[in-house]
Amino acid sequence: NFYLLFVSAENTYGSQSQATIQFSVDKTAPQIAVTNPQDGGTTNQNPVYITGYVLDAHPQNLTLNGQAVGYPGQSSFSVPITLTEGSNTVALVATDRSGNTTSLNWQFFLKTSAPTISITSPNNGYITRVSSLQVSGTISSDAVTVAVNGNPGSISNCEFIVDNVSLNEGSNTLTATSSD
Repeated sequence: NFYLLFVSAENTYGSQSQATIQFSVDKTAPQIAVTNPQDGGTTNQNPVYITGYVLDAHPQNLTLNGQAVGYPGQSSFSVPITLTEGSNTVALVATDRSGNTTSLNWQFFLKTSAPTISITSPNNGYITRVSSLQVSGTISSDAVTVAVNGNPGSISNCEFIVDNVSLNEGSNTLTATSSD
């Protein structure tokens, strides 16, 4: 809502002056919407662009970790930020022209390392007369797939099993791979 204020003044000599101003009352805090990266999500990109916008009729400024972002009155933002491996949190604060503020903490994770994997059975140098065997081992908790020599396996509680891995007569190399 807009209000109109009309003021008129007259001095003792009869001279008059008038002034009119239009104003509004804003008690609604701005809203912050982050579109990238996803809150609680994981990225392997560094730096990452924090993108989003401020919803308000009269946005004034936005800070990210205490640093001004964009220019006064700008509603959208896209800011590069350098991450550290693991958990990262950014603090956003939006203020409108009336002084209403909103704060938002946004957390996401940087993961640039591959999952770790180790074959525990069969042992290195194992000798057998069978043409296929079960391969098992340990795997890091961030792994979602596992395969040995291209054969997919299953993961449970940081351990993996791959059944029916084919062997050839003579020396064989077992290669375990995983992805996160």
